[in-house]
Amino acid sequence: MKRQYKSVAILSVCLIILSIFIGILMKDTKVYAEIMNYEDFHKPAENLLGQLMSNSGDSYWATLENKGQAGCFAHDASEDNSVAGNYVSSVFDIKFDKNVGRICVSSIQQGDSKKYYAGTNNNESKSISKIVGELAANAAKARNGRGVYEVLRRAVAKHIVVEEGVFKEGGAGSDFTAKNPPSEDEINKYNSYESLTVVETTNPKKPEQKSGILTVHGVDCVVMGPFKMKFGGVGISKVTVEDEDENVYAKWNDNTEGEIFWTTSLSNDTTWHKKFNITDGNSSDKFQLDNQKFFLAVDQEKIPDEGLCKIKIKQQTFKYKKSRIVVCNTNQAQNYGFYDYDNEPVEVNGEIEWEVTISSNVKLKVMKKDASTNENLRAGFKIRCGENKWLSGTGEDGDKYKYNNSYDDATIYYSENGKLVLKDLKGAKYWVYEVVAPDGYSLEMQEGYEKTDDHEWVLCPG
Repeated sequence: MKRQYKSVAILSVCLIILSIFIGILMKDTKVYAEIMNYEDFHKPAENLLGQLMSNSGDSYWATLENKGQAGCFAHDASEDNSVAGNYVSSVFDIKFDKNVGRICVSSIQQGDSKKYYAGTNNNESKSISKIVGELAANAAKARNGRGVYEVLRRAVAKHIVVEEGVFKEGGAGSDFTAKNPPSEDEINKYNSYESLTVVETTNPKKPEQKSGILTVHGVDCVVMGPFKMKFGGVGISKVTVEDEDENVYAKWNDNTEGEIFWTTSLSNDTTWHKKFNITDGNSSDKFQLDNQKFFLAVDQEKIPDEGLCKIKIKQQTFKYKKSRIVVCNTNQAQNYGFYDYDNEPVEVNGEIEWEVTISSNVKLKVMKKDASTNENLRAGFKIRCGENKWLSGTGEDGDKYKYNNSYDDATIYYSENGKLVLKDLKGAKYWVYEVVAPDGYSLEMQEGYEKTDDHEWVLCPG
């Protein structure tokens, strides 16, 4: 029995030693998944880190290499060229960020990640901000591995992406030769694009109908605002005023003008514009309406007297190619880089909207006095709304105002004690006609008198 116990003890010790030995052998050994095809290459970035880029004959490595989109990012001729580093150390994704409304580069490596946006909204110099657009444009071109390498190296140096070690100062250079650089217009397209975004205004924050009617380019308009929005790169394609069921009351587009106008000020000498894509003069992709408070004037005949309206603005379509750059870095003689992009462009269509309540809030006041004595007088008046609508009803106790085509059916309103006040009229232009003179007075003796077969009146000034 003692001999048996001794054998078991020796066997246990041997198993322990063997386990320790195996543990030592496997201590720095990892089990890597291989990246073989398109689906593998385009997995979530964090899932690629540490994986093996397979370089077998039918692998995605070979596919990208044949397209000039794979090559050595760090080539050290002093080392054994037969050894290539092909474990993924960093990933760089270039795509549109809908939450910010700009193209961005998202980068990740073990223990670090960064995101940086195109354009000049990063509180950085233009040269730094421009790199994102350069990277996006270069990575969307075929057979341009050298171009991608050069821009990515600058991005690392300017700290807008993770600090991939193959680009370290004094490191070995790339032997990538394929180069197919984008045009300056292609780069600017990525850097300047910003999708439509509502910017809150103050006093008031919510756009509202302004009192009174304004004639703009010969059109009687209801004025709404203020509004404020940000956008860039591509302009406005459509502006509509709709109801809650998306029925369009009024619209603007390149083929339809004269229903909606805009201005940045309501001062007397303001300019009302018919076109929405007016640039600031310094750049073809920077628009006057970008980040500016503005007001809309909408044809009064097109919209209802009251109720909720939706103001919708749509941006022209922006197209871009989503891309990815993958870098392998395992301190070998050759550390490879790869890039790929979607052949089919991604379309971005910016759209924003506001709600504005249209209300009958116009007040009309008429005073009738004797020109010599200043005595208050009682006279009768008919009211014309717009070009051919005549007012009837009292606006009180359920007797709503009506706007009819018939002059004969129009109500005669009297200036009791020399004053006539009508409240809660719809927004419009009004003309006041005296049709019943005060007792002891005559219509035909007043300035503005007119008589036809159909009517006799005095058009009141004001």
